[in-house]
Amino acid sequence: MKNIIKLMIVLLFSVYVNHSYSQCQTDDCDPALTGAGFNVQCIDLDGTAIFTVSWFMGSGDWNCTVPPGSWKIQVSFPASKYWVSDGPQDIVEAAGFDWVYTAHNNTWNGTNNRQMYFGESGNAMLRARGEISTNCAPINIPVNIQILSQAFGGCPQAFSNDISDDVLTPGKGVSETPMPIILSRFVAKPTCTFVGLEFDLESELNNDFMEIQRSADARSFTTINRIPGKVQAELTKHYFKDFDVNEGSTYYYRLRQVDLDGRENIFGPIVAHMPVCNGVRSMAVYPNPVMDRLNLDIQGFDVTDQGDITILNSIGEVVETFKGITVKEFKDIDVSRYQSGVYSVQLESVGSVFVQKFVKII
Repeated sequence: MKNIIKLMIVLLFSVYVNHSYSQCQTDDCDPALTGAGFNVQCIDLDGTAIFTVSWFMGSGDWNCTVPPGSWKIQVSFPASKYWVSDGPQDIVEAAGFDWVYTAHNNTWNGTNNRQMYFGESGNAMLRARGEISTNCAPINIPVNIQILSQAFGGCPQAFSNDISDDVLTPGKGVSETPMPIILSRFVAKPTCTFVGLEFDLESELNNDFMEIQRSADARSFTTINRIPGKVQAELTKHYFKDFDVNEGSTYYYRLRQVDLDGRENIFGPIVAHMPVCNGVRSMAVYPNPVMDRLNLDIQGFDVTDQGDITILNSIGEVVETFKGITVKEFKDIDVSRYQSGVYSVQLESVGSVFVQKFVKII
């Protein structure tokens, strides 16, 4: 395409370990890079742009735990320094990482600064500034493809890493044109009979269509809905109900976006744990993982039904209780002060017990 700077970005993933972290354990975590790109077509002298890189924590099971200081994402801008960053002030969104910029090789390194869990995902955003006037002319620089996946000692047993999704380059995961959509929200809300999927787009540019895809194992995805795109639009909201689900099952959802010239981007996946329903009564929780407020979707109870809600940590200790609540009016729980980890929320009412797990992140 005309007036496009060929982006020479190499994103590489590597695993290393912090010896001081006390919760190192054998696990099968598999971090992955799922997409990247700039929000503009090119960067001229003193112009600015935002580079976004998306990640997802995969695993063989949803109890996978990654200690802080155990993996990093490296973003290498062109050595020619046609565009550069200026330091910490150019971290627009850290997405769970401590980012350090090294000027001499024009490289960002981000190390996870908190415990992470299976099913988590994020979008890190880094600002770049044009250093040399090019009039947005194409710059023909070879793309250096590298695959670097190496345990540096300490807790490599936490990972069972597939290196095939550790590197993104132009033409392989990194968009060479402006990102066709900016996704600001993507949430799965499980109920007794369906999963409600909501996603919001801040903008669309040359967006041909989007697909909602579902998986039972976070690896093999099937398209379940297709949404027409727009050539140019701002602030669009979308909602879809997936009824082809079963009680007590776990599902993963992602968005596949295709622009008008056939390029595609993947967003997600996110996870939905279906509740086990008792007749017409059910309880589901979202978002999951959660940072601040955990929403409870409680269905099928009468307006006068009373009950108790108990929060338990991963070893069965009681964290918080709510006694004698009116079930139908209980909507959410403030979990902002909880430590990161896996918890269970237990509802006892009218002779039945409902339990849902959730992951708290910082």
